[in-house]
Amino acid sequence: MVIAALLSLAPEGAMAQGRRAKPPSFAAPVPEPRPRTELTPPAATPPAIVPAAPAIEPSANGGSDGDVAACHRALNEMGVRFAPAAAPEGQAQCRIDNPVRIEAISLDGRVVRLPDKPLLACSLALSLASFTRDITAPLARGLADDALVAFGTGNGFECRSRNRAAGAKMSAHGMGLAVDIAWFELTSAGRIMVERPATPVGARFIGAVRKAGCGWFTTVLGPGSDPSHANHLHFDRERRGRDGQSRLCQ
Repeated sequence: MVIAALLSLAPEGAMAQGRRAKPPSFAAPVPEPRPRTELTPPAATPPAIVPAAPAIEPSANGGSDGDVAACHRALNEMGVRFAPAAAPEGQAQCRIDNPVRIEAISLDGRVVRLPDKPLLACSLALSLASFTRDITAPLARGLADDALVAFGTGNGFECRSRNRAAGAKMSAHGMGLAVDIAWFELTSAGRIMVERPATPVGARFIGAVRKAGCGWFTTVLGPGSDPSHANHLHFDRERRGRDGQSRLCQ
């Protein structure tokens, strides 16, 4: 009875000490949701555009003559000043399909002269004109900040064996499918000789034209290839290999 009376007189705090206190309850803070971000894949880099060389089509002499009227029309559309020519006579082992003489090529209102007026198969004339427009003239602007005004080609057609060696296979020159370029002339730089360019810029220009020709013509030769090509760039479109599309670039 005495103990019960004492407990009844004890403050509530004293009684609370006799019981285990419960830890306070609270809710953990929830972080705000992050804004949703849509990932956009990077845009694909567009492929570099490289001018394509004209296709090589089969013909009777192993070159590409195509239709006479179509080839002449293509030359006219490209602004090529040319004249149809008679095929050389008295040389049975040599023949040109659709021979033409090129005098000049119009480029953006300017005229690039070919003072040697080479005699070429029309197919090669078309390839040379497009190579001048799409490769040689742009390289003159890009590498030398200059304009192409002329280049020397020699005769073009010549009925002879390769490198004039006795018993060798007929040269592409004997079919009008080859041209030899000995020099280029620019407006400010003047004449740049293939054999020995006078300036570093001229040397870079010749080297770039030569390298680009490897994707445009079937055969490219020049200084260092052999003694017969020490002073000019030889470009031809004679068919090579079983499929006619093989390349020789030296």
